[in-house]
Amino acid sequence: MGASGFLPTRFTLASVLSACGGLGHVECGRECHGVAIKLGLDRNLYVGNALLGMYVKCESIADAVAVFKDLPEQNEVSFTSMMEGLVEGDCIDEAFDMFRLMHRVGIIDCVSLSSVLGVCSKSAVEEFLVNDGNEKGLKMHGKQIHGLVIKLGFEGDLHINNSLLDMYAKHGYMECAEMLFNSMLEVSVVSWNVMIAGYGKQYHKERAMECMERMRSCGFEPDEITYVNMLAACLKSGDVEAGLKIFNSMSLPSLTSWNAILSGYSQNEYHQEAVMLFREMQFRKVRPDRTTFAIVLSSCAVMGLLEGGKQIHAALLKAEFCTDLYVTSGLIGVYSKCGNIEAAKHIFNMVPQHDIVCWNSMLAGLSLNSLDKDALNFFQQMLGKGLPTEFSYTTVLNCCSSLTSLLQGRQVHSLVVKNGHANDAYVGTALIDMYCKCGDVDGPDSFSI
Repeated sequence: MGASGFLPTRFTLASVLSACGGLGHVECGRECHGVAIKLGLDRNLYVGNALLGMYVKCESIADAVAVFKDLPEQNEVSFTSMMEGLVEGDCIDEAFDMFRLMHRVGIIDCVSLSSVLGVCSKSAVEEFLVNDGNEKGLKMHGKQIHGLVIKLGFEGDLHINNSLLDMYAKHGYMECAEMLFNSMLEVSVVSWNVMIAGYGKQYHKERAMECMERMRSCGFEPDEITYVNMLAACLKSGDVEAGLKIFNSMSLPSLTSWNAILSGYSQNEYHQEAVMLFREMQFRKVRPDRTTFAIVLSSCAVMGLLEGGKQIHAALLKAEFCTDLYVTSGLIGVYSKCGNIEAAKHIFNMVPQHDIVCWNSMLAGLSLNSLDKDALNFFQQMLGKGLPTEFSYTTVLNCCSSLTSLLQGRQVHSLVVKNGHANDAYVGTALIDMYCKCGDVDGPDSFSI
């Protein structure tokens, strides 16, 4: 178009940006952004919203925020796109800030309400401040957002009601969820699925089963999510047999279903069955993902199945998951617990970047194999990166106990207090054990625990 001497209009740019977002081509989108700047259209609301939407869909939240701030004015589309992007990017505090701003300027619709309810469902935060112009602000809970939904006349919106159900269910407020569900004039399969998942989360397997029967009697056909939620409810309650029956009733279980039953076996200590199920997956040509590998590696580690771990390692190499940190931690755990610490070290060193789980897995492996001095040196590396957690301190204190090294134990104790981990029960127990084994029974009193 440009080669023919035609300049793109705001409509052309918006269409191309929409296509870039749909395809996830952020670099192409940035080129269009550059064209918009040259033509002076980047601050046009129509083009600006298209840019915002493109960056959100490409998960480039920082760019989206920059575009949002540069817009001379924002409308409902601008706010809603930004809100959805922050929610999808797990930017919890920023999403709450955006809702505060929307509340202050009076731009709240059903989409923004569903988005903020999604934040409440995903996060452990049950309240946040909505600035109403008062410096102190107004405390707003998920329940108060429910009140706002009613006040604004959205109580009949199915999508919002499902979001409310999800929020109540995920926080364990099943009485509130039941009251809302029973008052809804319209429900969907999603509504029923949320209720079943909520009962399962609270270990109410029987209530979940009753809900599924009611669902059928009301003319709703259960979908795969229904079965997965019901499966999870059985397994969470420890009824592996009932869970297996549900799994076997599925004509063509998806990977999510396989992972659910696999996880249930592992969590209920049916580790041999978990390994056998993984082999059945391979026989049926079901392609495992990172979750599958992590679960079965955990079972191999518990059982001390070195050969099984090696076979899964080979499958990981074939599936190109070996640099995945989630899976790498599981591999380190298997080799460490099976006594092959050199293999664990090799895997750790092969990964270009490590997360805290990976570091802690390696630290625990060194301690488990009685390489306490190596573990202390490894802990020093973690300190240099500012990584240690309560688990790290507990592990390294156990190493100090094994070495009966009071000096190093007291140094770790000092770090525990300095970094605010002194009130952790596991750390406290490890400290007491360390001082007792080092012959200093009065040691814990020298610091404020």
